[in-house]
Amino acid sequence: MRFWKDESGQALVMTAFFMTMLLAFMALALDSGTLFRARRMAQTAADAGAMAAALDYKYVRNVGHAQNEGYTATAANGYTNGSNGVVVTVTQQTAGIYAGCADCFEAKVVVPNPTTFMGMFGIGSVNVAARAVAGIHKSEPCMLLDGAGTDLTNGGAEALNLTNCSFVDDGGLVNGGALNMTATGLGTLGVVGSVVNGGAMTTNPTIQRGVKPVQFPVVLPIPSAAGCSPAITSSGTYSQGCYAGITVGGAAVINFNPGVYRFTGPITIGGAASLTGSGVSFVFDSGFTVGGGTTVNLSAPTAAGTWNGILFYENPSDVTNFVIGGAFTGDLQGIVYLPNAAFVVGGLFDQSLTAVVVAQQIVNGGGFTLGLNDYLLANPLSPLAPVTLME
Repeated sequence: MRFWKDESGQALVMTAFFMTMLLAFMALALDSGTLFRARRMAQTAADAGAMAAALDYKYVRNVGHAQNEGYTATAANGYTNGSNGVVVTVTQQTAGIYAGCADCFEAKVVVPNPTTFMGMFGIGSVNVAARAVAGIHKSEPCMLLDGAGTDLTNGGAEALNLTNCSFVDDGGLVNGGALNMTATGLGTLGVVGSVVNGGAMTTNPTIQRGVKPVQFPVVLPIPSAAGCSPAITSSGTYSQGCYAGITVGGAAVINFNPGVYRFTGPITIGGAASLTGSGVSFVFDSGFTVGGGTTVNLSAPTAAGTWNGILFYENPSDVTNFVIGGAFTGDLQGIVYLPNAAFVVGGLFDQSLTAVVVAQQIVNGGGFTLGLNDYLLANPLSPLAPVTLME
């Protein structure tokens, strides 16, 4: 009977039991920290692989080439497929929520990680997996004002309507008249600096203030001006090359073959003149003015390359404004890039363009309605189409 009532040695048994439990939890905590670190490193590699593949596909348009770039990026981050048990897969995503997104790529990284303390409990290795998806974000700025001061000044009746694209003002906005700004779909309205409203201003959605500045990501070479032809002054069909400008009016009809055109003198289109051209880029030194009852239908190249998406590019050394007004009709399809000049709209202009306007300022010379439609629909390879991580 005394044997069953003897309590000596219980403390030792309990101590051994709880020490074992404590060691188990310590092992779990230490190994978990190591695994979390490994997971973070694998995620960095997966992010790099997905971004590299999506960026490469945007410009090269070859799935195999993009996948190889993805594998190279993960290897540069320490994880090479087939090395030390590492498994890396880079695939184009065309199903599920990414159906129809040829520009979306997924990178998966699976890494075996040996454990230290958990091995005492029969868990010698744990696989750590990471996954990322990158692709083109389906919203870009269709008006980017890059001036240092006040970039949009309105003193009349101005309506700016953006369809599935955004307005970004790297400076400030001043309204002294009737200003209406709308951005539908994925579009937003953002201003880095101040917004001063001294008139009637309506915006939808609400302007986001203090947004991060957006810099245009393209630096373009200026084509040579050697051997320029005389200025274009009459109807005809013209091929790429250098010209001393354009000055036409009346009922002139001008057609441009695809290519890059350099204009060393002013471009002035008036009267009832008509300009057409597909796959063209205009590089000019002395401003662009179109008005009167002109009809202009021009579209930029859409193939990957230096001039992809660029419709108008004003020499950065030129500060002459780009002026569009009057009873203009037609469409400008592409990027209007004015590094150091203003985009001037007036004369009761009422037209929608499939364009991205990048300028120092937008100036209202009268009442106008300007619509800008999402250029990504026409050119998914636009230089402004951002490749971002989606997952």
